[in-house]
Amino acid sequence: MNSIQIDRMNYYDQVNLTFQLCSAMLHHENITIGEHNLAQELLKLLDMEITAYSRIGLPSERDYWDSLKKQMQKILK
Repeated sequence: MNSIQIDRMNYYDQVNLTFQLCSAMLHHENITIGEHNLAQELLKLLDMEITAYSRIGLPSERDYWDSLKKQMQKILK
């Protein structure tokens, strides 16, 4: 069975990698509509997750989620 283990220490890096992969896909010349939609939907899902956690999370965690959101915006520009 293949799986990815996500813990608190590497979640930030894994999400950043996902942003970078989606950004690369969206800037690729020969991307299909299905690949484009997949990348867009994944980014939308991650954005909703990060936004929710930054709103309902503990005050001590909000900076973490806000910095992740800023990193996402920086990568996707």
